[in-house]
Amino acid sequence: MARSENRHPLDPSTRGRWRRLLPNGIRARILFVVLLALIPLLVLLIGNSLARLFMVDQTALDENQQAARAAAAAFAAYVQDIRHQEVAIGTAIGIRNAPNWGWTDRLLAIDARQNPSFYNISWVLPALHVQASSAHATVGTDESGIAPISRLRAGGTWTSSDLLPAVPIAKSIGLIMAYAVRGDGGQLLGILVAEINPDNLANVLSRTPRPAGSIAALFDHQGHLVVSNPPRQGAWEERAAWGQSDPLLHRALNSGSETSGVVTPATFDTAMYAAYTPVAKTGYVLGVLRPRTYARAPVGRSVLGNLLLWLLISGLVVLIAYRISGTIVGPLGALREDVARLGRQQTVSPPAEEAPAELRALQTALVTVTASLFQRIDGSETQRDRLQTIIDQLPVGVRFVNAAGELLLVNPVARDMLGEDALGMASTPRGRYSLHCPDGSPLPLAEIPLVAALHEGKVSHNSEIVIRYEDGTGLLALDSATPVRDAQGTVSGVVEAVVAVVSDVKALQEISANTDLEQQLATVRIQLDTLLEILPVGVLLLNAQGQILHANAAGARLWGGIIPEVHALNDFRFFHGWWTRTGEPLRPDDWPPVRALSKNETVLNEAITLNRFDGLRGNVLTSAAPLHNTQGAICGAVWVIQDPITPK
Repeated sequence: MARSENRHPLDPSTRGRWRRLLPNGIRARILFVVLLALIPLLVLLIGNSLARLFMVDQTALDENQQAARAAAAAFAAYVQDIRHQEVAIGTAIGIRNAPNWGWTDRLLAIDARQNPSFYNISWVLPALHVQASSAHATVGTDESGIAPISRLRAGGTWTSSDLLPAVPIAKSIGLIMAYAVRGDGGQLLGILVAEINPDNLANVLSRTPRPAGSIAALFDHQGHLVVSNPPRQGAWEERAAWGQSDPLLHRALNSGSETSGVVTPATFDTAMYAAYTPVAKTGYVLGVLRPRTYARAPVGRSVLGNLLLWLLISGLVVLIAYRISGTIVGPLGALREDVARLGRQQTVSPPAEEAPAELRALQTALVTVTASLFQRIDGSETQRDRLQTIIDQLPVGVRFVNAAGELLLVNPVARDMLGEDALGMASTPRGRYSLHCPDGSPLPLAEIPLVAALHEGKVSHNSEIVIRYEDGTGLLALDSATPVRDAQGTVSGVVEAVVAVVSDVKALQEISANTDLEQQLATVRIQLDTLLEILPVGVLLLNAQGQILHANAAGARLWGGIIPEVHALNDFRFFHGWWTRTGEPLRPDDWPPVRALSKNETVLNEAITLNRFDGLRGNVLTSAAPLHNTQGAICGAVWVIQDPITPK
């Protein structure tokens, strides 16, 4: 018994248990191995992205802390300057044995004009009533109830107050900075009191550089917002509530040391990088805050671009693996069925080859995404080289031509099948070629998908063509062409994708009808569902009547977590959306899938605002393309919805 429990995994008696962990069928196992090979690349991309985000966070916090130190030093210098002025003026008034109060009023008025941040500046006698002031009408005011002034009367030479809802003389939100003048024996001669308008201190915070998109804010001992630049202060209640939900601010006030981190203050609706530094000799704290999304946005765009590239390559690798596995599974299944039929003395007539509908839908979705990417590049050499690198890895032929019919980009597969001339006049490695319809008749020039897209703006998906070469070989291929339009709607180029269905047209007569098509289609559906679910963009598949047959998780998320209930094109009248550029509402026949099904129109990257099912509004880019059967009739549509972030 002990030996049977410790058998080696390769023991023949244990192989059945391990085999049950693998997918059934040769094709499913090939695709399983391909997906396993692609997973490490995805893990590497995710790990690299997380490391970059960590570096961005740390760099942003360091920049905020340095900016907070510089702004705190600038404000400390401003306070020190005010203190020196009060010492000089207070000494000049206090040392006079018989002060001339008219002269004192004029002196204080001159000082107030030279300091735009002052409401007023006053000389308060030891009895705590105003004897002279830059605002002469306030002479005689009793200031015995002002805590900072009372503290100076009891002892000390200088003080600054917290933010007050109403300073005594100006009767507005403000600060008090006061200096006590004492005689040689320490007796109090008077107190020089400056009432300061905090809103006029914003220029002090603007004297030092800060990171782009950041806010500098000054807080008093209680965490009340004194002033910010750019200005965000408001009424007293808003100033008092600013720091209530910020633990980093309270830690800096209580400990008198620097703090930094990520917080979400009550006055913001997003997470912020925050750094706080105490202001020397005041008890105040200076903070610099910046939205986290502002610093992370470039990294997010780069990560999204890499992820889309991985998904595009992965989808095409799965597609080529599916086709290669079909060349293995199809003949084996046909041979088994033929042997069985011969044993029953039955005969079989070969059918015409036709790509499965699911494979056509997958190709249309990938071509639509590729055309969208080509339309959104900025035309620079770097972007063009990056796009050339992408299409060089694709197992299908891809060509890009401009409005004049000149070939801009072509990958090796297209060069091998169609040469390097957009109109098919160039030679290929197998010699010159000619294009034919599936029945063998010559394909008219106007019906070539690339020519029709360039001259008529016609969108072609999965058109079956036969390519015959001089050496006697040929290909049966699916040809798709999508026009790329500029901002004015004019055709500025064409994206063409060619997929070989049968590598030799002579093999068409040898294809058996006994291939297990049901098993092939089931495998294709699993592949399509898996690809759609991992896409970061929303993909919805509709039938010819407009019913949504399938939507991936990203599509449900962009609609607010719920897949739209659509059974016919008329159901789009219940949706609410607006053109993002103009704000005008969408009519029922403006929705991209309605146009694709009813007008045979391909839509690329139109910006609309959705009224989502969670009650919020969201801006998205949406594309749609019709699907056609072998007779050319519309049998459905692909609807793509994505966040408006352009890969760079």
